[in-house]
Amino acid sequence: MKKALPKLSEFTVDDFDENTITVYLKTKMSGFSFGENTSISLVQTQTGGTAVSIISTPKIGVLPGGVAGRFICKNNIKKIMQALLAELDDDQR
Repeated sequence: MKKALPKLSEFTVDDFDENTITVYLKTKMSGFSFGENTSISLVQTQTGGTAVSIISTPKIGVLPGGVAGRFICKNNIKKIMQALLAELDDDQR
């Protein structure tokens, strides 16, 4: 995860909790969004794998026009997952 995050230029790391393996990210305000607070947690599963949890919320709670805000959060979650998967793919080569 540490290798993938620098590739996400629109996010800045706000905090990292080593005990829960959670990274807290922020995005800046743009013409389409007031910014987001995002957390990424890694949890070991019972089968020995790793589950990824990503929660992204607008900084102001609910964006005017609701649908646009949900689209932006969903789009940013997709970017994060693509970066994580690309890094895992590179590590397996």
